[in-house]
Amino acid sequence: MTSEWELLSCPFCGQKPVWRSQESESLDGSFVKHWQLVCIAEGVRLHTSWHTDQSRAVGAWNRRESTDG
Repeated sequence: MTSEWELLSCPFCGQKPVWRSQESESLDGSFVKHWQLVCIAEGVRLHTSWHTDQSRAVGAWNRRESTDG
């Protein structure tokens, strides 16, 4: 899958994350796609929560705590 958003590298290993997706059935019988960004490297598994909007998954992945203080 090609992403139109720039993704930050994993803060632990420096690699780019990969997309995962799944579909779930809603109460009305329609299907909803969910997106997640994942990095599995160096024995560490880092991932976002599942999001129904890819841009929210990107925002969650790219969010970093400030080191200024």
